[in-house]
This record gives sequence, C-alpha cells and structure tokens, in this order.
Amino acid sequence: MFRRIFNLSLQATLLLMLFFSASAWGETKPMGFAIPFPDLKFSQPLSKEEQRYLGISQKKAFSFREIKGDLILVELISTYCINCQKQAPVFTELYSLIEKDPALKGKVKMIGIAAGNNSEEAEVFRKVYQIPYPIFSDPKFNTHTVLGGPRTPFTIWVRKDAQGNGVVVSTHLGLTESAENVFAETRAVLQYNLALLKPKKGAIYEGDALKPPLAEKELVEKARKGMEASGGKVLQIEKITLKDGDWVYTGKVDFGNRQENLFSKLVSRR
Repeated sequence: MFRRIFNLSLQATLLLMLFFSASAWGETKPMGFAIPFPDLKFSQPLSKEEQRYLGISQKKAFSFREIKGDLILVELISTYCINCQKQAPVFTELYSLIEKDPALKGKVKMIGIAAGNNSEEAEVFRKVYQIPYPIFSDPKFNTHTVLGGPRTPFTIWVRKDAQGNGVVVSTHLGLTESAENVFAETRAVLQYNLALLKPKKGAIYEGDALKPPLAEKELVEKARKGMEASGGKVLQIEKITLKDGDWVYTGKVDFGNRQENLFSKLVSRR
C-alpha cells in the first residue's frame, strides 16, 4: 500500500487525514479530439536521466513544446487516488514496451502530472511504485485547472507538429488495466496524418474552475475531529503554510497524561 510520507521539521506525531469529495467539485467537459494542447510550463528540477529522456537541456524551467518527441503521453493523476495507484504498474509496463520498440523509442515520451500534490508527495509516489518517467507536481492545481480539472486518472495522447505545437489525438478517463491495450492505442494515434487534422479553435478546455469544497471553518472542524479521533482533546488548532505553498493544520492535543502536537492534512480529491 502506498506509504504517505511527509517530512515536517517539527518533532511531533503526524496525523494524516484524507477528505474525499466527489460531489463538491464542479463537473467539467471532457477533453476532446483535435483540441490544441496548452504549452504547459514546468519549473521542477530534472535529474540527468530525465533530461536525457525528455531531450531537455539543463535549466530551471522549460515548456511542454520543448519536450522532444512526436507523441507525448500525459498521465494526470493524484498520489492518493486508488485507481492511480493501481494504474502505476500498468504504465510502467507501457513505458517498457515503448522503450523496447525501435519504431517508438525516442518518438513517444511519457510524463505524469500529480494534481494537488507537492514535489515530495510526487517523488514518494514515484519511488514507491518505481515509475521510470518524470512526474511533475501540481500542488495548487494550476495545470489541472488549465486542463479543465478532469477526474483522475486521465490519460491524454498529444501529437506534436513540426513547430512543436501539441494537439490532442486521444484521451481516456479512468483506470487503464491493460498495458497492451494502451500500447496499441499509442501505436495507432502515432499514424494519424496531422496535415489532415484540423485543430478546433477556441478555448483549450472549457470547464468549471476548481474551488475548495468546504469553507475554512468547516475545514478546521474536519481537522479537529480527525485529531480527536486519536483519543485526545484538541486544546488549540491553527493553519500552517509550508514553503512550497502547501498547508497543514497543527493542533495541541491533550491525552490526559501527556500533550502532543498533531498535524492534519485534508486533501480533497475527485
């Protein structure tokens, strides 16, 4: 089972409370065929292996169009999404199939985008599931919003033209259980003649903007109940903003014979 690991500098017990919400988030329109793909910006540091794989020179930031390849498979996930965890070994197998195929190796690249997860969460997920391709963190849902806020996992096949512009040639919403099936789809969309494809004009992807499903007061109450579920009584609670922009709640909890500082992180997922 995926281990949720968070390194906090304070010496205290870590309480992780996940709050799942399916109805609180607005529904969105699914990304469609022939829609131009946005030139996403990435600032996450890459290892030398990742730089070589994506064909990116060593620099602090780069854009989607700079990724070398004719077809980019974009996997939108959440590290706490059960189906995303189930899909991880399937996509690892897919990566292996692509890299072993002389006709696809170098032409097809894979990247993951971890919606709502910070860089540490994304890296832990990558290590636990031994993901061989880069996973970019999206802690504030910026990329997720640009892509319309789809449920996860969501897979997008993006073909690139000679100028590096991307266009969506296929999508899949939900768990992918067969590496062979998605491999076949990958081979098929690589054969499309982009010269005959007329990209749709207008918005990249229209959907409702994401917004917190609960008010701050309700979030605090959820955090309080989560902490008191450990058997103590919360004496005080406050919100702490971390360096990467993420946040947690910290509370002083009385267990009768001792007091401890507990931390609660509430994560809203589709």
